[in-house]
Amino acid sequence: MARKLHFNMGNIESSYQRNKDIPNLSQRIEKHVSYSCFYWASHLEKLEYEEMTHKAVSSFLESNLPSWLEVLSIHDVWERASLSLVSLATWASVRSSVENCLSFIRAFGVPMSQAAPHIYLSGLAFSPRESWICKQYFNWLPRLLKLKNTLEVNWHYLQGVIHGHESGMNSNLVNSVGFSADGRRIVSGSLDQTICLWDAETQQPIGEPLHGHEGGMNSVGFSDDGQCIISGSSDQTIHLLDPGTQQSNGSKTILIILSFILTTSFSS
Repeated sequence: MARKLHFNMGNIESSYQRNKDIPNLSQRIEKHVSYSCFYWASHLEKLEYEEMTHKAVSSFLESNLPSWLEVLSIHDVWERASLSLVSLATWASVRSSVENCLSFIRAFGVPMSQAAPHIYLSGLAFSPRESWICKQYFNWLPRLLKLKNTLEVNWHYLQGVIHGHESGMNSNLVNSVGFSADGRRIVSGSLDQTICLWDAETQQPIGEPLHGHEGGMNSVGFSDDGQCIISGSSDQTIHLLDPGTQQSNGSKTILIILSFILTTSFSS
């Protein structure tokens, strides 16, 4: 895989177009290269630790990371980036670089997932100058935008702010949020009576907001297997939702003394 990865994997002529606007873009990459980029980490997990394998992984991170991200962006499988890197986090000697790469992906996931050139133009150009990824790759592109002053010298603890619930006087307050067990999705419940699903890496909405409650949302959460969302509302009902189809699996009214539901939870 490493021998086949290079700058501009899709031979994209302009950074002004999004991946989806370029016809047959993914077909420009050889199938066996795409497969390797998708599944190398899954295969690596099954191998016993060897020094030679460790050197290959370190070399990959130090030489091929942006090109690999290009392939994932072009194929619209951006979520594989974080899943693959997380599987490497147990390798103590590469943990620092892996964590830095994850910060890079989370900070610039939206533009990089939609347009491969922005791995460089948005991601690398605006990465903190003291970050591992900037030190490792910035000088690869001598004509890349150089900032005289940057706000951060290293990754900020706040790596994203998500907006999306309806605006209004106090009606858009988000009362409850939760991660799916695999860390790939976020669910949020608001006083605007909606539930929203989000991609944790790109911070973009998954589908449309879910409606059904007639009161503000007080509690939302994923089941342990990620196959169901539970929500509790001031309308005195609990709803079970399928996050895949985003359809209600049913609801029932719960009568309590305060007349609204403050919290919900699945059994283990």
